[in-house]
Amino acid sequence: MGNSRSSIEELVCFRGWTPSEVRQAQRALRQRKTSLVVDREAFSELIGVQTREAFRVFEALDNDGNGRIDGMELMLTLTLWCCATWEEKITLLFTCFDFNQKGMLRFPELVLLVTLSARVADRFATPPAWARNPQALREVAAAAFGGNVPRAHEGLRLDAFMQWFNSADAPQELRHVVDASLVEKPEVVVAAVRDRVRLLELRLKEVTCVVVDLQGSAAAIRREQEGQPEQRDERIVSLWAKFDASIASLTSASNSQHCQLRQLQKFMSQGTESFVDSQATDKQGQAAGSVDDLERMVRSHLRDANSVLQEIVKQRTPVEVTRP
Repeated sequence: MGNSRSSIEELVCFRGWTPSEVRQAQRALRQRKTSLVVDREAFSELIGVQTREAFRVFEALDNDGNGRIDGMELMLTLTLWCCATWEEKITLLFTCFDFNQKGMLRFPELVLLVTLSARVADRFATPPAWARNPQALREVAAAAFGGNVPRAHEGLRLDAFMQWFNSADAPQELRHVVDASLVEKPEVVVAAVRDRVRLLELRLKEVTCVVVDLQGSAAAIRREQEGQPEQRDERIVSLWAKFDASIASLTSASNSQHCQLRQLQKFMSQGTESFVDSQATDKQGQAAGSVDDLERMVRSHLRDANSVLQEIVKQRTPVEVTRP
């Protein structure tokens, strides 16, 4: 059941998450047509893993043991314990609770953010003293609006929210709770990041193999077309130019991805101290995020190149064979 406090060991499956992956999970949760309640099946779909640690997180969030959790609590857990920098985490929190997607947080949304943040902190760490006091939670939210409950149409823009989060006592205490939980057992964080790096390496090798196959197919088609009339057709020439441009962009993004991955591997060789230093951890998160963003870019260019190559095949004119 989920009625006892969990620990950092259960959060290792989230430590390797990048900001872009958290944003994808947020979008997936918003697109659910039922509700923000998440059962085990939906949990697996949202986070994409079915490890023992992941389901312990589910059990920790399933406070009443009914097999369902609050989707917003899940997003908060993902956001607070992912590998993003705190600036990125603050932006992710803002985006997550901007339910109307109008670029501002109204008072009820901020109260909910503060309340659920306190609840999540209580699941996995020792929360601040105010976290269990409903009136104190409203006062924390009201402080962002100058200490008074604002009018219904008033809200906080991202810059004001970020300023409040970085300066007010309550959100800074929450930040300390999260950072302290990671420092308690750095070896657990190290293991999580190492697993993440290995996964990124495997995905990069997979994409590299696909690119090599695609280039081999393109070379074969070009050899077949040599000397044939369609090779000089303006449409075919234009498509080959587009294909070559996609391959060039793909290669550039892939090379950058290799560089960022080597940067992550360099972090890995620096020992556990680098995983509890906040600046080093921010750099690790940025490098992991860059690898993840570049992978999506590589896959996008790969889809473009493959689509162009298919169009080239369609445009090819069959060679007429003269029968004796």
